Amino acid sequence: YQKADFDITKAGLTVTADSKSKVYGTNDPSLTYQITAGKLIASDKLTGNLSRVSGENVGTYSINQGTLNASTNYDFTYQNANFDITKAGLTVTADSKSKIYGTNDPALTYQITAGKLIGNDKLTGALTRDAGENVGNYPITQGTLTASANYNFTYQKADLAITKASL
Repeated sequence: YQKADFDITKAGLTVTADSKSKVYGTNDPSLTYQITAGKLIASDKLTGNLSRVSGENVGTYSINQGTLNASTNYDFTYQNANFDITKAGLTVTADSKSKIYGTNDPALTYQITAGKLIGNDKLTGALTRDAGENVGNYPITQGTLTASANYNFTYQKADLAITKASL
């Protein structure tokens, strides 16, 4: 009798991350994956977790392997996916204003009527109004008021009413 070796080779196993997304300012969803080639044998399990490239601004970030791995019995391959952060909605509505003919304009103000500012974000710039000093209604326009690129910014105008002065 002549003996021979019996070789057990590594099983192929490919894991692919699931693409994920979130809206700016919200919590990250769980990072998940699928086994896309091969399979786990018997009671074998994958260990560890996926990770993503850090960042919280609107954009696309890679979902990386992180600590996810299989035992040494596998020829492990990882396929990354994208993690997208999309813009948050933000609507600002101008406050209607009025003044009496011949007086100074009141301060032009606004309210956030949909969405919210995240963290330390701020609106920058100021509202303006159409020119004119005669009795009538003048639209209050967005002027230079804006939010960062992390927002889908919508502006709702209002009017400045100039009323007749009493004599």
